[in-house]
Amino acid sequence: MRRGHTLIELILTLVIIAIMAAGAFISIESYKSLRLDAAAKRMASDLDYVRNLALSTAKWYRVDFAIEPNNIYQVYDASWGGNNPIDDPSNPGTDFVVNLNDSYNGVKIVALNLGVAPFDLPADVYFNPLGVPYAAYSDPILPVDVGGQITLQYGDDAALQKIIQITPNTGRISIE
Repeated sequence: MRRGHTLIELILTLVIIAIMAAGAFISIESYKSLRLDAAAKRMASDLDYVRNLALSTAKWYRVDFAIEPNNIYQVYDASWGGNNPIDDPSNPGTDFVVNLNDSYNGVKIVALNLGVAPFDLPADVYFNPLGVPYAAYSDPILPVDVGGQITLQYGDDAALQKIIQITPNTGRISIE
């Protein structure tokens, strides 16, 4: 009659547990990256939507950003200096507000470089009826040397960052 486990059985059990723990750690790290990618794609898509909305309706539109701890952005109809929130295209009847804290827990807006100095936050990006991005309704277009840059980051890990680039003059949106 056997009363215990052999040393080899215990070692094999520990090895299996270690492999499973390593796999779980790897999947958690990739989960963070997926969340950051999803938030960056959503923001780039929303900016592109607003730009195309400005082109198709021949109106000015504004995207208002508030960085950490708020981590939100909201879209307004800015024609004639207006400040009217537009409807969320995915949820008609509600304002077009994206709260990264709610939708992508852990992802935050850590930097805005929209050509305005000093960086009075919240900061805005306007799109004119031709889809050209502006730092303000009457100010010049975004700086030609950098355009506009919005930096997203997962948690406090500076290695997990995405930069959404707004190209000056054309308003093209890309993710770096």
